[in-house]
Amino acid sequence: MPSLQDGEIGADQTPSPKFLPLQQAGTALVATPKQIDGTILSRVSAYVWATLAIGVAALVAAGIEGTLALPNLSLVFLSAVLLVGVRLGTAPALYAAGLGFAVYNFFYTAPYFTFIVHDRGDVLTLMFFVLVAVLTGNLAGRVRSQLEAVRESARRTNVLYDLARDLAGATGIDKVQDTISVHVAETFGTRSLIFLAAADCPGDLTAVSTHPADGDVSDDDRAAAERAWH
Repeated sequence: MPSLQDGEIGADQTPSPKFLPLQQAGTALVATPKQIDGTILSRVSAYVWATLAIGVAALVAAGIEGTLALPNLSLVFLSAVLLVGVRLGTAPALYAAGLGFAVYNFFYTAPYFTFIVHDRGDVLTLMFFVLVAVLTGNLAGRVRSQLEAVRESARRTNVLYDLARDLAGATGIDKVQDTISVHVAETFGTRSLIFLAAADCPGDLTAVSTHPADGDVSDDDRAAAERAWH
């Protein structure tokens, strides 16, 4: 069985087809879909959103400070931490918990505008706030990860089902090759090529199907096919 490397997809025996992504500048253009609720967020932007969430929580707490007792204000920050955990994951939620603790301590415990706490009751409030915030953020992040895993599993099942259905309706080796090429390209979000090795010359690879069909097979494509085959 030929070895697979550099993100390439291969088959096991001659004359089974080889499935290789289009090469450009020596790099395989294979894009694995990543499903995230709403928009796709980078790590940096996730922490930016977490910071904004705590900032909004601080503004809300400032607006209702006169009507709620000090310990109740912590629920505003805990709500922000929970939201960050559900939407952005565990790490940003833990960051939001730490930031929320600092903001809560700095603005809402005496002496104000310092990180020093004199009252024993405030110390206990802050300790419980940190504990609950960390637990809340961690649990929310785990729930989000499990939800993503379920969605990814469903997506893979649908991809395999569609492939099996289309292969069942394919007639002839050419149709089978084209069907696989289309599904590989759509699944990985890139152009795909299928190479077949000649029965009398296993090292002689020929491109028999591409998707999209426009475009020639480049030297990089052929080099990638030979690396996967050997």
